[in-house]
Amino acid sequence: MGKIHLRPYQNTAIENLRVSIGAGKTVVACEMIRLAILKSKRVLFIAHRKEIITQSSSKLDDFGIDHGVVMANHARKNDHAVQVASIQTLMNRDKPDADLIIIDEAHLSCSASYKSIVKHYADIVQVVPMATLIASGHLVKPRVFAPFTPDMRGVKKSKGDYDATQTAALMDK
Repeated sequence: MGKIHLRPYQNTAIENLRVSIGAGKTVVACEMIRLAILKSKRVLFIAHRKEIITQSSSKLDDFGIDHGVVMANHARKNDHAVQVASIQTLMNRDKPDADLIIIDEAHLSCSASYKSIVKHYADIVQVVPMATLIASGHLVKPRVFAPFTPDMRGVKKSKGDYDATQTAALMDK
């Protein structure tokens, strides 16, 4: 296994999680998973895109962590203590046992699909707020560029969100 050096906030995040059991980086997730395995824990890493699942699986291989993949038509078996799972596939299958769940792009966990998965498991821990990562220089402060402020009057809303078709038509001008 290669030597990977974690940033100070990554080490702090791992320690905080160990006490309570990511910054979201795959390397941090892999180290958390490695430490969980040392304690004979089962881990579930959930992502919403095939590319992220493939990248995460590859990084787990780099760490030497044996794992399965829960994704439609994937060749890797899913009978290991560590699972990398597609949220879409996981919705339609039995939920694997897990002591640690890592959700890639945690802001998506507010969606109905993630909520239905998470309700099967225990607490959620936020490792590092985005503002802290921005202040430390590890994330760039987001900036929004727009040619105008759209007039959203008349665009239908459903469950608090603007209608995607009407919004797309408005923004295509």
